[in-house]
Amino acid sequence: MKSINMTAARQINYIYHVPSAQLCRLLLYIGSGRIDKTAFRRGLAALIYPGQSLTVTPECDEGNAFLISFQPDILPRSVSNAGTDHPMILPEPSDAYGNYFISGWTLLEEFPDENSAYHMVSSLLNWFAMFLPEARQESTGSSSKLLVEQAMTVIHNEYANDLTLQTVASQLYVNPSYLSTVFHQVSGTTFRSYLKSVRLQHTCRLLLQTNQMITDIAMQTGFNSAAYLISSFRKEYGVTPNTYRAMHSEH
Repeated sequence: MKSINMTAARQINYIYHVPSAQLCRLLLYIGSGRIDKTAFRRGLAALIYPGQSLTVTPECDEGNAFLISFQPDILPRSVSNAGTDHPMILPEPSDAYGNYFISGWTLLEEFPDENSAYHMVSSLLNWFAMFLPEARQESTGSSSKLLVEQAMTVIHNEYANDLTLQTVASQLYVNPSYLSTVFHQVSGTTFRSYLKSVRLQHTCRLLLQTNQMITDIAMQTGFNSAAYLISSFRKEYGVTPNTYRAMHSEH
């Protein structure tokens, strides 16, 4: 049985200005076969560090292999190469990871700009780490915190827009349900509650710093209607926006 020739795999080089020997590679192989003496039935995912190699022996045919090359500094801490002397292998990855990898691959081919590629490869690595037993605990800490920080940055920058969990997840190239779960785990609040809190903070600022009408403030803070702003504001602060403005203008 012949082994997979990595040069024959479908490849994407995320970084072009670094010698290949210094790049990490993320491999998805769909098919059955062996790695040394370890057999797998459906496929495998592997993170191959600079200077390392991996030989996969297919059972029947070569199947499909997808290989993404990238710089090591994009690695989440949970799968960093410190002290690692062999590739990290995920035998028979879940269908969820396989489908996500292929979706990410498609996006990288369609939108190969550096910013999109960074987020996509980072998301693939975070998913990879989530499925590794030895990395799962660390992954749910550092990489999840980074993802939530990125989501919060989007919220603070775009709170005035028609922002939803789906649109933010799309920008970060992650599944909306996954982002929702991780956001709540890390921040202690829901995505929707955090977004509304940020919008209300800016509402307070505009009430005190400007003489704008409530309708105008609602449009500038993403509430889109005065009625929705007033009901949200009263629920949070116990008074209407106009009362809040009047109370603070007296000081």
